[in-house]
Amino acid sequence: MEPLKPFKTYEEQVEHLKSVHGLIVDDEEWAFGILSKVNYYRLSAYGISLRDPNNKDKYRSGTSLEDLTGLYDFDAYFRTILFLPISEIEVQFRTKVAYQLGKKYGPEGYKDPTNFKSTTNQKT
Repeated sequence: MEPLKPFKTYEEQVEHLKSVHGLIVDDEEWAFGILSKVNYYRLSAYGISLRDPNNKDKYRSGTSLEDLTGLYDFDAYFRTILFLPISEIEVQFRTKVAYQLGKKYGPEGYKDPTNFKSTTNQKT
């Protein structure tokens, strides 16, 4: 098993992004703030598509921390847009399932595991 990576301060994380990965960081104070809100590994995952195809340890030339945070911000905004309609669909689905379970098996029918036994796709 590969050993865990040692703890790095925000300053060390920024230096690592710059020196090892070739990421452009114009404002280090801003970078410290970003890394204090968004985990280093979570943020770096948004840069996977921005990696140099010839050297996966480096970002493509000209890639900045602002590029990564832009992708992160877009993803967060997109999740926010989708969350409300998805949560409404989920509530409606659960309501329909609960209604049908109650209608067929009574108010505590959800407690009986045999009510959920599949008659298809069973392992033999």
